[in-house]
Amino acid sequence: MVKLKIGILGFGYWGKKIYQALRRIPECEITVVCDKRKIPLDNKKIILTDNYKDLLRMNLDGIIIATPNETHFSLAFQFLLKGYNLFVEKPLATSFKEAEKLINLAAKRNLNLFTGHILLYHPLIDTIKKILENKKNLELKIKRTNKVSQINKSEKEIIYDLFPHDIALLLYFFKKEPKIKEIALEKSLVEAHFLIDNEIKISGVWGKGTDKERTITFFVENKKIVFDGLLSVLKLKENGNEKIIKSIDYQLPLSWELSYFLNSLKNKRIKEKIPTLKVMAVLDKIEKLL
Repeated sequence: MVKLKIGILGFGYWGKKIYQALRRIPECEITVVCDKRKIPLDNKKIILTDNYKDLLRMNLDGIIIATPNETHFSLAFQFLLKGYNLFVEKPLATSFKEAEKLINLAAKRNLNLFTGHILLYHPLIDTIKKILENKKNLELKIKRTNKVSQINKSEKEIIYDLFPHDIALLLYFFKKEPKIKEIALEKSLVEAHFLIDNEIKISGVWGKGTDKERTITFFVENKKIVFDGLLSVLKLKENGNEKIIKSIDYQLPLSWELSYFLNSLKNKRIKEKIPTLKVMAVLDKIEKLL
């Protein structure tokens, strides 16, 4: 079996998770890992470097960019110009115009450009999607917060680091752009209210909270369905009772997402589950309102 040669750019918290997930995929060969910090790997077969320009001279099937958000556009632009297929962790860029420029460049050069919206590859999300089919008058409550003790995020970091997950999911579930009804920022916490077709109400908080939480509660026909992204658990709450509908290994979504990208390299063409530019368009509107 001919393995795909992959480079990882960025070996921080998420880059390490990507590395571990790729190691579990047989058709992948991690060729090079790049980070400015010392890389704690002892695999002699993997090239280690602190200079991303080294990757621009390598024969690689694909490169995964898992660096800080503000570096995504510049790095992706350089690698696309050199003809590389890319997986870029969300957000693709930190503005709509930058994202559009990258997508147009990839299309012009017939390259795969994949944005890492991991929840779109979560098995429990597909379970929820089936439950929501043909349902009307829905209500969703989202909570995506970090502990107060953790590093405070700026307004832009909250928008482009936390919001993409949920905007991508809303587009995936309902196929329509959520309209912003109200939005406010106070002390590193954004509270927002969205509406879809005057039938689906979405409210939530993103940013600094009392604890780290990644939950979406769906109010469906007098029932509460709770998706807990940290535990990878789907719960049903009804008549004061609670039961687990389904749970999965928390490592699965990232492995499935990366496998989807690797398959696109084999097939020479990628079809994202939702267009990245649609996500970026909503993020752009949120930023302007704040």
